Amino acid sequence: MSTNITTPPKIEIAKTQAGIDITVGYADKLMQPEDAVLLTRGGGDLKIYQELLRDEQVLSCWQQRQSALTSKETFVEPGGTSAIDKKAADAMKEMLQSLEWDDITKKMMYGLLYGYSVSELMWASDGSMLMIDDIKIRKQRRFRFGPGGELYLITQDQPTGKLMQCTLSGPVTRNKSNPHGPKFWVYSTGADNSDDPYGLGLGHQLYWPVFFKRSNIKFWLIFLEKFGTPTAMAKLPQAMMDSRTLQGRALEALRSIQSSSAVVFPEGAEVELIEAARSGTADYSTLHERMDKAIAKIILSQTMTTDDGSSRAQSQVHQQVRDDVVKADSDLICGSFNTRVIPWWTSLNFENAKPPKVWRKTEEAEDLHARAKRDTKIFDMGLRPTKEYLISTYGPQYSKWVRTDVADSATSFAEGDASLSFSFNMKPETALLYFQNKGLDLTFSWKDMLAESHSYAFTVAKMMEVDLLHEVRKQVDQAIASGSTLQQFIKELKPRLRQAGWWGKKAMIDPITGKSVTAQLGSARRLETIFRANLQAAYAAGHWANAQATKASIPYLMYDAVDDDRTRPEHKSWDGLVLPVDDPFWNTHYPPNGWGCRCGTIQMSQSDLDQEGLSVSKSPWTRTKRWKNPRTGERRKVPVGIDPSWDYNPGKAGMQRLLQVFREKIDNLPDGMRLRMLAWARNNSIAI
Repeated sequence: MSTNITTPPKIEIAKTQAGIDITVGYADKLMQPEDAVLLTRGGGDLKIYQELLRDEQVLSCWQQRQSALTSKETFVEPGGTSAIDKKAADAMKEMLQSLEWDDITKKMMYGLLYGYSVSELMWASDGSMLMIDDIKIRKQRRFRFGPGGELYLITQDQPTGKLMQCTLSGPVTRNKSNPHGPKFWVYSTGADNSDDPYGLGLGHQLYWPVFFKRSNIKFWLIFLEKFGTPTAMAKLPQAMMDSRTLQGRALEALRSIQSSSAVVFPEGAEVELIEAARSGTADYSTLHERMDKAIAKIILSQTMTTDDGSSRAQSQVHQQVRDDVVKADSDLICGSFNTRVIPWWTSLNFENAKPPKVWRKTEEAEDLHARAKRDTKIFDMGLRPTKEYLISTYGPQYSKWVRTDVADSATSFAEGDASLSFSFNMKPETALLYFQNKGLDLTFSWKDMLAESHSYAFTVAKMMEVDLLHEVRKQVDQAIASGSTLQQFIKELKPRLRQAGWWGKKAMIDPITGKSVTAQLGSARRLETIFRANLQAAYAAGHWANAQATKASIPYLMYDAVDDDRTRPEHKSWDGLVLPVDDPFWNTHYPPNGWGCRCGTIQMSQSDLDQEGLSVSKSPWTRTKRWKNPRTGERRKVPVGIDPSWDYNPGKAGMQRLLQVFREKIDNLPDGMRLRMLAWARNNSIAI
């Protein structure tokens, strides 16, 4: 049996052009919203939905929904596997870090309330690329849509609208029908069809619960007034009722009952107080609570994150519903950005690249503490985790501590033949001690303090206030001690730095040159640099201390570079280099070796080398280059491949700092205790 199937036409047939869609109305060339509540109660003006935010329950639930999304970490992944795809993703990540992405997301979320959202992309060139310098979210009330989804700006000069963009996504090219090119980021949501560009916001569902709640409060207040102050009534003789003047005087006397301690009425007049017949307010409060629950359901799709009194099972179900809402919001905002903005930006800067994708991680992170306890038990049984497993589970920083053998028995450990296994959940005491013994130093530029000086003092360039520097140091200290993430670090510090005025670009006086310069103060990117540089140095110091303590049985270090296109060529050339722990090479090349360096070392025993087919390398000749500090004029030789101020061993310098602190503490001890501590130091080969 054969069938002939006609090829479908490659055009849109059921368009929403005037005269084709019989379900919508038009005002000149503009479509009208289909929201009946908006049209009948607000005359088409979104201000009635804006007024909903004056309700305390609406505002509270709405802020919960916004915060639930913006608290999730943002990621950027390449659109493909080529080098240009990865380069585009890195550039997009850097651009988002320079934008107030969470604030932009919060404001774009108001499209959920109104039905659609409009933002304007502010383009700027940095000399090599055309970047989005800012995203300004505009008021929805200023815009209307044409029958084909065209975006029009309503102005006083052009009340029928000025064409801004020919479609919701808009082509990259600029032409007469699309005069501004890729300029506006628009999305709509909530409608049950694709024909209505205005969408249908949550305001449509929220209007009546808020209206009933406000009306209920009006009558509730009247009831409370009558319950607290009964209505006064006077019965007057007929002669007084016939006189308007006497009636007026009686009314004045009745009104004075509420405010005066004594009143006067003519003889023959009877005064009574009419009290409210009801003795409670249950009906009013019940309606108020019912409307609050309706509002919570509309905004959050559940009520238990706003109300009390639920079982654990119920709360888990409601939490799952909340998580689903957060994921849906993330898909909406990130999805529209991925389909309507990133393709423009990519084609303008990386013509042959596949557009990267921006997304938020809405799933709850795995409890790594529980996973680490399980892995430690397995490790103690003799099973070795692979480097790939450690990186994928705990992050790339843990590859630095991979051990390739374990103790066969207590006897072999006592003989010094076995290596020490790494405990996944141990507290980094050595790294913490290294960081906590630093002082504070105020510097205007990173070039003002170089190399080993960083082991003695904590500094942040252009942070010239001790209290503020102490606050940042405290957060780094906490990150080392408790294992805080970068996002937690930024979330904690960002509002404090903003409040202190240390955020964004500001004019400052250079204390060396005396000139006014535009300085970059706080930003997400700078906080990431502060976080990573200090944690890497602290953990490197801790690792070096461990290497010194165990070098008798594990005498070698292998340089371990991350093998990708972001790694410096010199660092790649050192990858796999095996040298003794005390080789002079590590005095200048012990990682990290520059800003953003992800290199590390792996401590190895002779049995490790034999098992991996490795051998001890010859200490390489170190090529150097001359570098002049542009601020101080100091000239120094820096190894090729290492950034200035990174040509030192943070662990070795840190140990010297700890020994200095140790000496100072011993000197302050009583004589007897000081002598015992000196003897202990000599017995443990500690030079005091």
